[in-house]
Amino acid sequence: MGACLEVGLCTKVSFSKSDSDSIKKYYPNISDFQMDFEKETHLALSYYNLSEFEGAYIFNVKPELLEPKDLVLFLKEFFSFKCNNKVNCLARYNEMLEKIEQLNCASDVIYCIENEEDFSLRLHDAKDAIHLSSGLYLPFKFDYVPLDTYYKAHIEFSAALFSYLARLIQFKHPQPQVKLIKFFIDG
Repeated sequence: MGACLEVGLCTKVSFSKSDSDSIKKYYPNISDFQMDFEKETHLALSYYNLSEFEGAYIFNVKPELLEPKDLVLFLKEFFSFKCNNKVNCLARYNEMLEKIEQLNCASDVIYCIENEEDFSLRLHDAKDAIHLSSGLYLPFKFDYVPLDTYYKAHIEFSAALFSYLARLIQFKHPQPQVKLIKFFIDG
């Protein structure tokens, strides 16, 4: 089908044993590695619990970040901003939010994401790699829950993604020139 752009919540980041050995070589202190990784990826490893399994580093999201009440608050804000508060867009997410609100705890959310076929949020995995400031080239695997997917045709014909990205930039930067930014596909 081709490539698509996905926006998702990263629930796990893992490094193989050989890559974990390289991390230990370049970063004797794991917190130095975490800071460098965060700086390069903008993914806050401080929100994950670190475990070591057969020499591999595995960072699992802290369960309190997936507590149903807090997760629903985040998702409502995320989708409201993404949809620019348009009612018909927001309506697409109501059923998912209602299902999450019915859960009791983070472990229920995690269980549903990993095991329930009809649960709105499903776990996906992907691979990536980065060059760290230490010179280490580091591949890693991550698990994530997609919040939105933009397929090629959808990207080419939808202003919603571009509007969302422009509003994110405008939210971050107070300078008037930020209102001159436009996203488009050329070619």
